[in-house]
Amino acid sequence: MFVVADNIKSVPGNNGITLFNLNTLETQSLNLIASFIWQHLHDGSSFVTIVEALAEATKADPREIERDVWNFIYHMMNQGVVTLKINDDSARLSGSTITAVR
Repeated sequence: MFVVADNIKSVPGNNGITLFNLNTLETQSLNLIASFIWQHLHDGSSFVTIVEALAEATKADPREIERDVWNFIYHMMNQGVVTLKINDDSARLSGSTITAVR
């Protein structure tokens, strides 16, 4: 499960969502596809659920969607906007491998 950082607030607009970092006062504008992914992340959707929903909404190849969703999430994780919460249940990322570093 992915978790949005507490210091990140999102505001929807006509062309997508704007993210506000309350600690740094930086903003980031998301296009409509990124906003779709973001909303699902914010709602607690799994990676697989996000890929399936986006593939259905866009009628695009799920393999391409999977890559694009992962790239977006990876980018958000690198910025500290989203973290991966691992619980006791085993998690799978459709052929991907996650390495946890402490």
